[in-house]
Amino acid sequence: MGAAGAAKGTFYVYFDSWEDLLLAIRARVYESFDRRLLMHGVLKDEAAW
Repeated sequence: MGAAGAAKGTFYVYFDSWEDLLLAIRARVYESFDRRLLMHGVLKDEAAW
């Protein structure tokens, strides 16, 4: 948190727990991966992870 320039306490304004943060990161990574696959024609429709 310090490296990002955010106070440790502000973390819980956006996420209820560390697990919620990790789930949000995972969702973003999967969405990005799906977009790349769609862009390259590997997927025909959006995949539901």
